[in-house]
Amino acid sequence: MRKCLAGFLGCPVTPVRRKSVISGPVDMRKLVVAGILESDAVYRECLETLRHYMRLLKASSTTSQPAMVMTDHDVIFYKIEELYEINVEFYGKLKYRLDNWTEDMQVGDLFLESTKSFPVYGDYVNNYQKAMETVEKCRRENENFENVAQRIPKPSSKENLVTLEGLLYRPLQRVTKMTLTLHDLMKHTPTDSPDYKILQKALTCSEEFLSQVNERAKLKGKLKKEHKKSPSTSKESQKKRKLIKEGHIVEQVDRTNRKLRQIFLYTDVIICAKQKTTSSLLSGPKEQYDCKWYIPVSDLLLNPQDDQCPATPVPVPGEESLETLRARIAETKMQIRSVQGEGNKKPNKGAQKNIDKNRKKLAEMEGQMLLISPNLPLRLANKDGKSYTLLMSSDYERSEWRESIEKAITNIKANHQTQHRCQLMKYSL
Repeated sequence: MRKCLAGFLGCPVTPVRRKSVISGPVDMRKLVVAGILESDAVYRECLETLRHYMRLLKASSTTSQPAMVMTDHDVIFYKIEELYEINVEFYGKLKYRLDNWTEDMQVGDLFLESTKSFPVYGDYVNNYQKAMETVEKCRRENENFENVAQRIPKPSSKENLVTLEGLLYRPLQRVTKMTLTLHDLMKHTPTDSPDYKILQKALTCSEEFLSQVNERAKLKGKLKKEHKKSPSTSKESQKKRKLIKEGHIVEQVDRTNRKLRQIFLYTDVIICAKQKTTSSLLSGPKEQYDCKWYIPVSDLLLNPQDDQCPATPVPVPGEESLETLRARIAETKMQIRSVQGEGNKKPNKGAQKNIDKNRKKLAEMEGQMLLISPNLPLRLANKDGKSYTLLMSSDYERSEWRESIEKAITNIKANHQTQHRCQLMKYSL
């Protein structure tokens, strides 16, 4: 069993010195929990060490010879304070259960509750690579940082030295260890025990989180390979690329359909994307974009007639008129206010259900209004003849976008001409 725990928890498991609550055979569940507690104590020491050096490096930033700037400090020690608080709370609750152990003691609820902290771990995982790159940069650029970070003593033993990178890797190990620990706990928990089902739920959440972490790591690896292959995404071009303008704009997809899009105008490309919000254990609610189309600025064409187009609404078959929709929105808002009533009295269950229903209805109508109201077209095309129509709400908005696009086209042409002249000069020499 000791050997098994050593593999699962990543550290040697010494025999528990507490007297067993149960006489006779060893309580394997208690032994596993004791191993978890011991492993978490080591993990907490690592977090305490990181917190100590957080304070030390932060204090140095106010001296005449700072070890690092605060922006780098915040990247390297991102979420460490929150992870420490999470660990202290979990450790305290688990230790109390172990100290008061009985044969039917349950611990599954503690593990299930700890899965709520996965978004924090997800944020840490997503920032980890950036943190490592920042540590490397600080070592390279600042000798004072190197002296502090190269050899960091653990609080429990001044002679046992570890690197900063090693300490920062501990939270990543912690996530994997929890999954393995839950497997071990379930092995020694009877299937008819109430704790078994709770542990199973915690294990499912933990495995789902690890799966999401692994999928994201694979995706990053894939993108990194594609990044190396594609000349258009080289480091040089990325340094030159800058965001000029962005915004939510309605696209006239065809005669019967309008879609809300997010438009990004960069110095070398214009991108139309669909915005979507996803939620996961890895990072909680998060906005993502699905690219619908893009045009390199060097191939981008504007319709010169758009500024002369009359401000007449483009009909959307099957939709209500703008005036009717506005009236319905105003009516729904009045219904919500009337049900809510005055004062701070909380609505009853039936009234709250009615409020929620009307709020959902209101959100749908406001979304519909957002699609119907823009009526001024701005037509874009590429040199291959493919065209796209964006709808603006005012002449001011349309002229702003048009001016920004025209400026980007002028700049890209000027850059190409400059590059061409440089090449001619090179060949002539």
